[in-house]
Amino acid sequence: MKPELLLNLRRLPSRLNAEQTAILIGCKDHDIPILIKAGLLKPLGKPVSNAVKYFSSSDLEEKIADVKWNAKVTEKLYEYWRESKGRRDV
Repeated sequence: MKPELLLNLRRLPSRLNAEQTAILIGCKDHDIPILIKAGLLKPLGKPVSNAVKYFSSSDLEEKIADVKWNAKVTEKLYEYWRESKGRRDV
């Protein structure tokens, strides 16, 4: 989905998939599992590990308005990718 399509909607759908969630947060869709594992995102229901994950748009709107939550997301992603690059160098 093109970011401008989602961001220009008058009203978001009640649940968003990982790609849409990443667009709303401002990250890449491959970052979503990192944020789930860190406890910063919680999928709706109790999906099994290989299931499509959906997220509440109303919950996400609250979270993205919180500067502290955004800082935690940014720091967690920096930390993950910094450690990931260290693992590749070994």
